[in-house]
Amino acid sequence: MKKRDLLMRVAGAMIFLLIFFAPGVFAKEYQDTVQGFSIIYPDGWIVEKSEIPDIFFVTDPAKFPWLTAGVSKAVDFTAAVQAHMKGWTSGLVLKPIRETLTQGGTKAFMMEVEYVVRGYDSRGLVLGIQDGGTWAMAAFSTAPPWGQYDEAEFLKVLKTLKFKK
Repeated sequence: MKKRDLLMRVAGAMIFLLIFFAPGVFAKEYQDTVQGFSIIYPDGWIVEKSEIPDIFFVTDPAKFPWLTAGVSKAVDFTAAVQAHMKGWTSGLVLKPIRETLTQGGTKAFMMEVEYVVRGYDSRGLVLGIQDGGTWAMAAFSTAPPWGQYDEAEFLKVLKTLKFKK
């Protein structure tokens, strides 16, 4: 690939991300009143029926990237991540756990994950918040055919996760 072509692709991706994640783009809130959590995601994304029960699944129309959210009963964050990713991924590789805060100031845990889904090597970031033995989980993922992993951009969505009581 020529240097010019590479620069054009990088510039195009950056413009897309700047437009896509510009302030005010987050326009929709998914609320799961049964499981007791909510997350805000970009306007224009499509809510799709999840293959896994009790998992919220939303993508942008071009399938880049995708977001899943749900609740897990687990003893710790690692077990909650494994439960959240179970059933629709294979070859799950967990990276080190890190701490952060949600937009509302709730202590959260996050970890990068790598896995295979529908034959594609995928990479994502999982964030979880805990209330007693219940974890609200959200994973933001992508695969190289559709886009690149961008933790800073993924966190803009993931950090909107909160419990709703």
